[in-house]
Amino acid sequence: MPAASDVDGTIAGYDLATDVGTGNGSLTFNADGSYSFTPGTDFDALAAGESRDVTFSYTATDNDGGVSEPKTVTITVTGTNDAPVAVADTQTTGENSVLSGQVPAATDVDGPIASYALDTGVGQGNGSLTFNADGSYSFAPGTDFDGLAAGESRDVTFSYTATDNDGGVSAPKTVTITVTGTHDAPMAVADTQTTGENSVLSGQVPAATDVDGTIAGYDLATDVGTGNGSLTFNADGSYSFAPGTDFDGLAAGESRDVTFSYTATDNEGGVSEPKTVTITVTGTNDAPVAQAGTATTEENTLLTGQVPAASDVDGTIANYALDT
Repeated sequence: MPAASDVDGTIAGYDLATDVGTGNGSLTFNADGSYSFTPGTDFDALAAGESRDVTFSYTATDNDGGVSEPKTVTITVTGTNDAPVAVADTQTTGENSVLSGQVPAATDVDGPIASYALDTGVGQGNGSLTFNADGSYSFAPGTDFDGLAAGESRDVTFSYTATDNDGGVSAPKTVTITVTGTHDAPMAVADTQTTGENSVLSGQVPAATDVDGTIAGYDLATDVGTGNGSLTFNADGSYSFAPGTDFDGLAAGESRDVTFSYTATDNEGGVSEPKTVTITVTGTNDAPVAQAGTATTEENTLLTGQVPAASDVDGTIANYALDT
């Protein structure tokens, strides 16, 4: 502040006459004429290069008590670009549900928001995130949360920034997504087995898996069907398959497939999709079946006869031989 002058005395001190007023920062004025002016946040709305004047007035007092007329000090406050302010957010989704979201609108006291940018992603093992410049995003849990039991939850986070029309960038803000588990059905496994046409097969279905529970049991979904042997299926997944005589028509080395399907059930009652067990039954050579016969003749008469025709389920009769 300029030094006051007095033609017939000395300056004893200075006094504030009118302050800068509300909404114009704050002023500290001292008796020696020094002062401190703090704009605070009252000028944040000024765009870069824009200005606004504030004024205060003061008086000088001499050694004889004379007081000067008030004089004005004008302070021109020039704006700088204020960074935008982004906002944190929380969202929820299920473990199998894609979340389509929008970050909260950022604010900027001296300009509009131009765009948004991803600062840190959700990280490995936390689903996948697609983030767009308009602040919209899509979060897909994928299979990364299948291990959550029904009602159990886990949080994932990402952070983003907002940019204004002058290039000012906000501090990063965090979006927290709470992913809640749903019950996942178990997964049964297909299988293949082989057996001979005359051999009983004792088997066990492959162990089913469940990402958020335990396997309680197994159930038969579809049987082997008529003419395909017989199947006994147990709740622990063990089974017994007996070809019986249904495959006797297979020649040696020839094979035929039969199938059955089963499901797995977990401790929460979830049931898997049916899976198929394929059993390949391979034929062996079945012996022909000869038939008993009777014939009559007189004591002095030559009998000429033919034994009854033998049968063979998987071949033809080549010849006959005397046994006794």
